[in-house]
Amino acid sequence: MFGMTKKHGMKYTLTDSSFTAEWDYSSPLTMLKLTKLFIQCEDNQEQRRKYIQQYNRLKESLKDKYDVSDFPDYK
Repeated sequence: MFGMTKKHGMKYTLTDSSFTAEWDYSSPLTMLKLTKLFIQCEDNQEQRRKYIQQYNRLKESLKDKYDVSDFPDYK
């Protein structure tokens, strides 16, 4: 049995003996989460600025399809 949440970009697998939750790497929400992590960890200001630009474009493109209210705004 498979399921996926649009809000969190997660895949769930339920079998007779287990329940597994994992990131869905084909989901744009997962890409937004990963870019957010890259921004938080990047020390190089030029690279960080590029991640922020990518993040802002992706977040803007997802506003109509997904709930992105939990994601911070970066300038």
